[in-house]
Parts: sequence; C-alpha cells; structure tokens
Amino acid sequence: MKKIMLLTIILATKACAYSLDVVRAMTYGAQVKAFLQVLDQEGTPVPNAFVSVGFLEQHNKQTKLKGTTSDKGIFCIEGECTCLIGGTVAKEGFYGHRFMWQYPRPDTDPSTADGKWQPYGATNVVVLKRILNPVKLSQPEVRLGRKYPLDEWHGYDLAANEWLPPWGNGSHSDMLVKLTRDVRNKRKDMKFSMELCFTNNPFGGIVFARKDMASEMKSLYVANTNNVYAQWATFVYERHPGARTIDTSVDETSYCIFRTRTTLDEKGNLKTAHYGKIYGPWRFFNDMGADVFFNPTDNDPNLEDDETARLARLSFDNFMESYREE
Repeated sequence: MKKIMLLTIILATKACAYSLDVVRAMTYGAQVKAFLQVLDQEGTPVPNAFVSVGFLEQHNKQTKLKGTTSDKGIFCIEGECTCLIGGTVAKEGFYGHRFMWQYPRPDTDPSTADGKWQPYGATNVVVLKRILNPVKLSQPEVRLGRKYPLDEWHGYDLAANEWLPPWGNGSHSDMLVKLTRDVRNKRKDMKFSMELCFTNNPFGGIVFARKDMASEMKSLYVANTNNVYAQWATFVYERHPGARTIDTSVDETSYCIFRTRTTLDEKGNLKTAHYGKIYGPWRFFNDMGADVFFNPTDNDPNLEDDETARLARLSFDNFMESYREE
C-alpha cells in the first residue's frame, strides 16, 4: 500500500504535464479493459488459472476482481481505475506470478479517449512457469560480520558459501576473490571493489542475467552448458563529494550463473563441472555475501531448487485461502 501511495503522489506531481482529460482520469478514474493471455514457459495457454486483480480508484479506494482463465488461457480485466492495476495469477503445479501496470501507459497517445484508458482492450501476456524438476541445491546461510581478507586474492567455497581458511571454513576454491576498500568518510567519501577470478577452474566462470521479478521462479531452469563463462569480473561502488555515485554491483534484480569444479579429458575438453546460481544483492561493502544455490551433482545444470518449489506450493495454498474468502 505504501508503494501505491508513493506512486500516486509521484503521478500527481507530474499531472501538469498531462492533458485535462488525463488529469481527470487520474483523479476520478476511467474505464479499463484489458485481456491477460496466460501462457506457460513454452508458450502453451494455461486454462483454469486463478486470477485476482486489484484496481486503485479515487481516494485510494481499492476494488477487486477475480476469476479463472478460459480454455485458451484468457482472462478479461474490466472496471474503473485511476492509475494502478495489479494482481496475481496462480495455479497448482505452477510458480505464482504477480503483475502491475499503471496509467497513463507509456508510448500511448492519446492516453484516454471517451472516458477510457488507452490502449482499450489490449492483450497483456503473463508467463506462468510450471514446477518441472526441482532438485535439492545447497543453499548455506550467508555469514557476514566476521574478519575477511582485504587487498589480496583469496579462495571462496561456493558450496559452503564460505571463505577458505584462515578466514572461513571452506574447503574448495571455486573462485578467487579480491576485496578492496577506501573509506574516508562513512557517508560521503568511499570506494569499495570486488574482483572475481575463475582461472583456477578451466572453463569455469560466471554469466550475468536479470531476474524474472514477476515470477516466484526468478532464474532460468537450466544453466546453458554451451555458454561462454567469463573468468573475470569486477564490481565497484564509489561515492565522492560532488560526484555521481558509481554502482556496478549485482543488485536485487539480477543474478549470476556459475560453472566451477571443472575437470578435463585427455584432449583438454571439459569433462565434468558443477553449476549453480547467485542471487543479488551481492554485498561486498563489509565482508562478502549473497544467496548461493550450488548443484552438488556433477554435470547437472539444473537450477530449479526444491526450496523455491516448496515455497511456491505453500504460497498457492495461502493464495487460494485468501481467494475463497474474497
């Protein structure tokens, strides 16, 4: 609700840039009609998925709409709205999906016509991912706040989410890490950096991707074994008086896929490897840590972890309980 209120205020401050009809629609509401096309991750329509939708009306009043998708995965959203529409799509055996959009829609001119938000009757695709083959991935707790190496390369164990001794209890150097810090003023003048190196694991490395923030399954199902994995990466956070802040860190909307613990055959080709993923935010200001998912099985690139699947099933049960009460 706080986010909705904040966005409403922001939209109100920009109202002077809109036409009178748009300002009126943002204040008192306009008619909305949109279709959800619910597809699975392979593009197949998902019938009988449950949909719960909320409209923001004048005076921040909320109204709700619910129902199920048709045989072709279609659900119609129709009502009156000032600026925001949001909702959830759920079905047993799938990862839940949340959606939200606001009016006026970008790149739509005119934004309103005949008391209706434009585009009126447009189709919006929602990808509802199936729970396919979740496996148990090591996900050790992040341990921060201890002493850690600075200004030197040191091994890090991704399966244990630990530094190697003497800084931690890790046993395998999945990557080498170098942290540097220069803090002159804790609030105004500082520079932190984190360098990664996978050269100790032939064909090992890391690739970067954006999370699917709308889905409970935020990553790819499977790591691409034919991808080119970068063996080096550098992240920087830098802030100085009178200068623009520089931040190249892996934030909460991003993640990484890694390959490590590689072995080669007699011809020097990749023989075995371990895969996993690291969810941002990846912290490196004081110590280093992120949410690491490590597949303990050789040559298994599966990234669909059983804990996410378990939480998705629990989330569906909670959603249905609320859905029936509405």
